[in-house]
Amino acid sequence: MGSDPFSWPEGPGSDPFSARRVFGPDEPVIMIDCTGVSEVRYYYHYDGCGNVIALSNTAGQIVEAYSYDHFARKRVLDPFLRASK
Repeated sequence: MGSDPFSWPEGPGSDPFSARRVFGPDEPVIMIDCTGVSEVRYYYHYDGCGNVIALSNTAGQIVEAYSYDHFARKRVLDPFLRASK
C-alpha cells in the first residue's frame, strides 16, 4: 500500500508499518519486521513448485521452515529440532 509498489503490509487489517514484504518478479523475497526498535529482515526460500519452504535471517540461518502435505496444507517446522509446531 502507499506509494511503494514493491512492498505490502503483512496482512489485511495489520499495522502497515509492522511488517513489509519486498516482491521479486512473482513473489515476495524479503519480509522486513518493523515491530522492534530496529528493522529485522527475513528472506524467503521456495521449492520448485513455488511454495515457501523456509525463512532465513541476514546471517543465513533458517529461523522457520515449512513443509506441505498432499493437499497443500502448510506445516510449520522447528528448524533446530525438525519437529512440527
